[in-house]
Amino acid sequence: MKRTVFSAVLIVSLLYINLPAQVSSQKQNLLDVMSSTPPISVTIGGEFIVTGSFPAYSGERLDQFVTRIYNEVKNSLPFPTNNEQLFMKFISKTDKFALRGIKLVRKDGTKLDIDLLKFRLTGNFDNNPYLKNDDVVIFPEYNLDYGFIDINGAVNKPTKFQFVEGDKLEDAIFFARGINKAYEDVNTAVISRLSYDGKSEEKITVNLEDEFYLKRGDRIKIAADQTNRKAYKVLVLGEVNQPGYIYVTKDNTTLKDVIEKAGGFTENASLKDAQLVRNLNREQILKKYAIEEKAKEDPSELIIDEENNYWQLLETLRMFRSADLLDEDTLFFSLDNQLRILEGNNLVDFTRLDSADSATSDFIVKDGDVVIVPERFEAVYVFGQVGTIGYYKYIKGMGYDYYIQQAGGLTGTAKSDDDIFIIKGTSREWISISEDNYDIEPGDYIYVMKEIPRNIWYYVQRIGTIAGILGSIATLILLFRY
Repeated sequence: MKRTVFSAVLIVSLLYINLPAQVSSQKQNLLDVMSSTPPISVTIGGEFIVTGSFPAYSGERLDQFVTRIYNEVKNSLPFPTNNEQLFMKFISKTDKFALRGIKLVRKDGTKLDIDLLKFRLTGNFDNNPYLKNDDVVIFPEYNLDYGFIDINGAVNKPTKFQFVEGDKLEDAIFFARGINKAYEDVNTAVISRLSYDGKSEEKITVNLEDEFYLKRGDRIKIAADQTNRKAYKVLVLGEVNQPGYIYVTKDNTTLKDVIEKAGGFTENASLKDAQLVRNLNREQILKKYAIEEKAKEDPSELIIDEENNYWQLLETLRMFRSADLLDEDTLFFSLDNQLRILEGNNLVDFTRLDSADSATSDFIVKDGDVVIVPERFEAVYVFGQVGTIGYYKYIKGMGYDYYIQQAGGLTGTAKSDDDIFIIKGTSREWISISEDNYDIEPGDYIYVMKEIPRNIWYYVQRIGTIAGILGSIATLILLFRY
C-alpha cells in the first residue's frame, strides 16, 4: 500500500513537471501535503492567466487553488522584452482575471455559479467550495470597459465592478460597501442607462427597497443631499498661545473666533505682519501646502521652502500675453507683478481685528485657510554705504542718524543726506529723510545710496554729447533763417 501511494505521488509529480501549462515547481510545503494526501486534478479553462490541468490536494478550496496557481504563474513569467515599458504593458494584461461569473463543473455534470468577489467580502463558503477530482473551473472574459456596473453617491466606497447576469441594485450597493451612514434620508437611486450608440440616456429612479435588475453598463447614483457635517478646520501657526488646527463651521466662523479658540495672540505677536493664506491661485496653494507640511513636523516652525518658479513664470507670461506696454513700462510692470505673485492677496488687516466697524472683525474663514502670525521683530535694518550693514535694536523715537551711527557711520562713498531713504517694513514704501513726516518703526529699513565715482572721460563724453546736441540745434536754426 505504501509503495502504491509513493508511486502515485511520484507519477503525479513527474506529470506536474511536464505539464505544458505548468511554468514553475510546486513549493516544498505543497509536496509535503501531497505526499500524505491523495492528489486530485483540477482543470482551468476560459480567460485565465494560464489554462490546463493542475494538481491540487484534498481539502483545498477554489479561491486558495486559483490564487496559488495565479501567483506561481505570474512570478515565473519570463521577460518578453528588454523594454521596461513594454514589459509593464505585458504584465498589466495578465494582472486581472474575473472573480465573478465563474463556472465550476463537477465530474458528474453538476454546474455551480461561483462569485469569489462576494466570498472575499462576506466569507460565505457557498461561493468558495472544496475542490474535487476532475473539477473544471471556467473563467469568463474580464472586461470592465463594457461589462461593468458603476456606482457612486451616498455609498461607502464608490466603485466599478464586473457585471454578471442577474445582478440587482442591492448587489451594487453591497459591492459599494453599503450606504454611507453620514447621509440621511437615503431612499432612492437614479440609474443612468445609455443607448447602444451612447448618444441618448434613460434615467430611472428606483426605490432602494425595490428588487430592480441591472443591465450591463448601468451607472448608479445613490441620491442624497450633500452632507455638510465635515471636519472643517483652519491651521493657525506662530505667535498664538495654542497653535495648531482649529475646528470651524461652514462659512459661519469669523477670524476673530479662530484667534480666540487658539488662545489669543502672544505678547510677541506682530499683527501688522500676520497674514491669512487661502487657495486663491496656484502660488497660494503651493505656499499653503508647504506650510501645512512643515506644520506636521513642528507647529511653531514658520520657515517655508518654496520651489514654485515654474508657476511664477507661467503667471507672468499669461499677464504679458495680451499686454500693450511700452518697453520702458515692462520693467516696472514685471516688478509689480512678481510682487503680486510672491505676496499673494492680502485678505485681512490683523491690526484691526478688534475694531467692531472693520471688515477684519467680521471676516469669515473657510476650511483649509492658514493663519500665520510671526514674532514681532524689534529691529531696524541698515544697509548700503555704512560701516557695518545689519540689524540694530529698535529704540522708539530715535531718528535715522542714530541707526547709521550704530552701523559705523557713513562711508566715503555715501551720497548726500538727500539720498538716504527709509523703506517701510510692511509696505516697502520709500521715504526720503529730507521729508519731515516720517517715523521709524520696527522692521523698517534704512538705505544709504552710493556716490558713483566718475573719471574725467565720463565728463568729457557728457560734454561732447551736449555739444553735439547744441550743434544740431544751431544748424537747424541757420537752415530755417536762410
